[in-house]
Amino acid sequence: MATYPYRCPDCNKEKDVIAKMTETHDPPVCDCGTTMERVYSPIPFTFGTVSEGMKASVSQSRAEQTDIANKKAVEIQKKKYKSRFV
Repeated sequence: MATYPYRCPDCNKEKDVIAKMTETHDPPVCDCGTTMERVYSPIPFTFGTVSEGMKASVSQSRAEQTDIANKKAVEIQKKKYKSRFV
């Protein structure tokens, strides 16, 4: 099963749809009557192990989680680069 995030272009309300990856599904309709649009976001990735600092809080938005993950990945890469020359 996969989770597909959707957002209403009019009122910005968000909704997650859980469906099989092999299924096709129609976009949900928002409470305001507008067809919701699929939200695509970058996949957060890291090199090495995941540290406690990279675990984002459940209460944070996807954008905040992605931003935290990207900043941590850059910090890790800088440390690895610097350690080559020490």
